[in-house]
Amino acid sequence: MYKKIHIGRYQFHWGVSKLQWVDGTCSDLKNGKHILMWDFDEKSEEVATIALLNVQHRFKLPKIYLMKSSEPDNWIAYCFKALDWQNAFGIVALTEAVDWQFVKHSSARNYFTLRIGKKRGQEPKLFTILPSDVREDCKVDDLARFVKYQTRADK
Repeated sequence: MYKKIHIGRYQFHWGVSKLQWVDGTCSDLKNGKHILMWDFDEKSEEVATIALLNVQHRFKLPKIYLMKSSEPDNWIAYCFKALDWQNAFGIVALTEAVDWQFVKHSSARNYFTLRIGKKRGQEPKLFTILPSDVREDCKVDDLARFVKYQTRADK
């Protein structure tokens, strides 16, 4: 539940949300670089795939793993390309249709975080791999951390 009121030239917002703990992983690697992560909320598979193919081609990225994070139209994606934070963030921020809240929160933290565990009984599942001739230069074992974090349960 969220409310807002206007008083003169000011607008006030407040709200109450039910939270739940979920398992996730962060983009930072043990060597200090970052992998690419994307979040597409309420976008069709076609929109997410086209956006990822465009950015993959533009930045000559290795294969991208597209996962269905929850029904009906929520997607996440990973690309195992080791980049410094500024370049990783720039690529993700330039991706069409990426969730702007994901970009905003990532910018504030200086790393990406995506859910890998269940939320409302739904677990991310691999949907497809977007192929590439470019080789990956890191792997899951190179990720620096896996985390538990709170997210809205009522969304």
